[in-house]
Amino acid sequence: RLAAAVRANDPDVAREAVHDPLVVEPLDLVVDAAGLGQRGLAAARQVGRVVVVTDDAGVVPVGVEVVPDPGAGQGAAVVSGLGRVDGHALVLNADLPLATPEAIERLASAGLALVEAADGTTNALSLPDPEVFTPLYGPGSAGRFRAHASYATVSMPELALDEEARELADAEP
Repeated sequence: RLAAAVRANDPDVAREAVHDPLVVEPLDLVVDAAGLGQRGLAAARQVGRVVVVTDDAGVVPVGVEVVPDPGAGQGAAVVSGLGRVDGHALVLNADLPLATPEAIERLASAGLALVEAADGTTNALSLPDPEVFTPLYGPGSAGRFRAHASYATVSMPELALDEEARELADAEP
């Protein structure tokens, strides 16, 4: 079984997209969904059970488990989502417009791994043992995650391009 946990913070944006972490089981998938659009959510739902960490259950589709957002940031939301799953977990930033079920499954097969965004932040984690997770998000987080544990860095364009990078690229002349 797979599961996903997503955190939705901004009710105005969340109506269009689910925000912050996503968690999936026996592979447990945790997606940090700051801006998880309908495409990303649909991709996660094809992979397995989806759990959404949010303070607005109204943004969550029927059939998706809701976990209350602890309100203490991305790391705390991921910890809450991981608390609902057993076994291998994936943590994905959900503002990943190119996410596909195949990419999510490839990440799962990578063992202890991460996908780094162009700005050095972390877009995705594969956690065969969720106990290894420590909330290290923010600028330069990919390096902090690698320093914390032996994460392999995997190149995966579908999970490396986040919405912020896409908007910046679209804005360039």
